[in-house]
Amino acid sequence: MIDLCNVELFNNNFKQFFRIVEKQLIKEYGKDIILKVIDYPKNIPFNHIHSKHVNKVYATTAMIKTITQFRLKLSFVMYRCKACEKEFGREVMGELIPYPKVCPDCGGKRFDIIFEDSKYEDYKYIKLEEPLENRTNKKFVEFKGKIEGYLASPFYNLNAGDVCNLIFTLSPVIDKKNNTLDTILDIWHIKPVNMTDSEIEISDEDLSNIIDYSLKPDLLDIFSKNIATNVVGYESIKKGLTLQLFSGNPYANRPRENLHALIIGDPGMGKSLMLNNIYEITPKSVKANGAGTSKAGLTASAVRNELTGTFELEAGAIVLADNGQLILDEFDKLSHQVMLALNEPMEDLSVTISKANIQQTLSANTTILAGANPKNSRFDKMKEIGEQINIPASLLSRFDLIYALTDDINYDNDLAKAKKILSNQADTGTVVLDPLFIKKYITYAKNNVFPKLSKDAENYIAEFYARTRQLAINDDAKPLTTRELGAMYRLAIAHAKLRLSDIVELHDAKVATDVYTESLETLGLDYSTVGSIQAVLSNNERNILFFMEQLIKSGEYSINEIIDMCVEEYDAPLEKVERLYNKHMKDLK
Repeated sequence: MIDLCNVELFNNNFKQFFRIVEKQLIKEYGKDIILKVIDYPKNIPFNHIHSKHVNKVYATTAMIKTITQFRLKLSFVMYRCKACEKEFGREVMGELIPYPKVCPDCGGKRFDIIFEDSKYEDYKYIKLEEPLENRTNKKFVEFKGKIEGYLASPFYNLNAGDVCNLIFTLSPVIDKKNNTLDTILDIWHIKPVNMTDSEIEISDEDLSNIIDYSLKPDLLDIFSKNIATNVVGYESIKKGLTLQLFSGNPYANRPRENLHALIIGDPGMGKSLMLNNIYEITPKSVKANGAGTSKAGLTASAVRNELTGTFELEAGAIVLADNGQLILDEFDKLSHQVMLALNEPMEDLSVTISKANIQQTLSANTTILAGANPKNSRFDKMKEIGEQINIPASLLSRFDLIYALTDDINYDNDLAKAKKILSNQADTGTVVLDPLFIKKYITYAKNNVFPKLSKDAENYIAEFYARTRQLAINDDAKPLTTRELGAMYRLAIAHAKLRLSDIVELHDAKVATDVYTESLETLGLDYSTVGSIQAVLSNNERNILFFMEQLIKSGEYSINEIIDMCVEEYDAPLEKVERLYNKHMKDLK
């Protein structure tokens, strides 16, 4: 290892120094030696890299956007003269194979390469971006980089989306295609880090303040009133979004703890303002818009590298937000194919790519907050949610919290909202928290607190689940399932994290069921109808479909006759029977 701390001597010609030291060590200790560079003191922000840093060594932190598969290059090549068979070798610094002009013995000009006596080295190209947390106004810079040797070997684990500390030299290169000067980072050392832990510094004073706040009895109220302060009302929704901020486990060694939330909002109700506020206060966040977003842009893709012509992985938004949050507005504008691609990352917290001879699974330990518009720009609580939004039931069921923002006309509420907007002041008695303190509190909680269910909390949630299912025993009911049970578990875990508690107490479980119940109420649902989110069929609907199927298979009746017979047989609304036919039986006919 070369510890470059306090070393200035070789900064202007580091490449030559590195190769000399490497050559000497190999000569002394053997060919299997690996030379590593560590602890270089000159650390600069990634977005500050420019021309004055050319050919000098610096350290920085960056995020890998794409990484190529490994390629092979010669590090030392042996030649044999075709005229006199003289064998000699030379070191190779670049990727191109240099041929000698003349033989040192006979002056011959034709040579063969002795591949079995030559030496080889792995290398990869990577594309680096400014880490999400460090982007000023969410803008960023991008550089190409090159890693060689053990850093490019299959045993050194680097993936698209990784945030890394690296030591590099900024080197000029000629773009032969355009005959222009470009730059590349020659990387001497690169190591993935936990970004939320390393970049948001928490001082002793910060930690003391965090511990003090965690002891407050009304902690959820305090934090939720600092969420989307420019949106009036919706206290229950803000509590749910607060708990979402504390959900997830950065080490992903337990069942999914990420809380996914969806806000369905009538136009002008503040949905986008809420999403933008969460984006600003989340320690690590990526924002995307469903309108025009492709599957590759959202998950990951294999793209052809402009330098090598080979395919490489390029991380999409959900991979780039690994261990953070993806804010996805206009969710309903995503194509059906893109929505289906979200099933894996939302449940398994990973993205699998199998394309262009690349088979890889990327980490997507990401919490998703999505916003969507209802059909006809207005949400109707009297209709089932699946009828009002263009999202498949399989994907809708992966959201732990679904809220509807509706423009209800109420004189007292409208008056209070108008006064609040016009005064532009915080509510009396509200504790105003510094956004940076919120980020530090969330960072500390998510990286240091991993609660486990107490027996009391476990029993309460289990009994609540069993008891509420009893509310759905009639033929028209649609009971909750184990997916909703999982949502309550994750909400309880998140509330315990908010309190910085290693134990999920009974109080956390009660808060979890309350928050979940309030989310159902915004949709016009209760525990006898919650199954409609997953398109669960009631016993009555199953009977109608069975009867309808028999009539269709008989071939004796027209569609209109079949529908009329179902309405009469089961005393069902015409609209309901038509919906069941169009959704489940149309293809059968």
